[in-house]
Amino acid sequence: RQIYDQENHDIRLLYPANTWPHKNHEMLFAAMKYLQMDTEFPSFKLICTGYSTKERQKELNDLINGLGLSSIIDMKGYLSREEMERELVNMTMLIFPSLYEGFGIPVLEAMIFNKPICCSNIGTLKEVAEKAAYRFDPRNPKEISTAIKKVYVDRSIREELIRQGNIQRIKYSNHTQMVYNYIESFENLLSNHE
Repeated sequence: RQIYDQENHDIRLLYPANTWPHKNHEMLFAAMKYLQMDTEFPSFKLICTGYSTKERQKELNDLINGLGLSSIIDMKGYLSREEMERELVNMTMLIFPSLYEGFGIPVLEAMIFNKPICCSNIGTLKEVAEKAAYRFDPRNPKEISTAIKKVYVDRSIREELIRQGNIQRIKYSNHTQMVYNYIESFENLLSNHE
């Protein structure tokens, strides 16, 4: 698996999260504005996946448009497991600015796909990622953008995060498979009721 999407040479940042307020999309979008204004940072896309209500989606779209980020942020919504795996393969790095998490499955998924991680410095994510993530204050957009840039620019940091991810994911390997099995069961249940 490659670190960078060779097809279009853009940096592809992935944030797989429902759009609930504690997922902190607003601060992430502000961080994207800092990166957009940074003339030293190459072209990039932020791919956001996950469920959203119509009202919340409108709020976020208004913010995206107001910040002039409509060409940079792609709100894909809920994706199938296959579509999500494609995003995981093609991403440059996982960005996870959540203010609260019960666990943080996307962090483990990034480790499985050998991708570097930038995430909140909140307790749960610190525990799950340990040394496999470059952490930032999720309430500080400038710090988020600086973390992303640092991980992208410094190959040794990227490689170390991936190496640590390969070590860390082993601790959760049985739990990760269990979660995938639950997700598959729920998807099957939902598809049978449609």
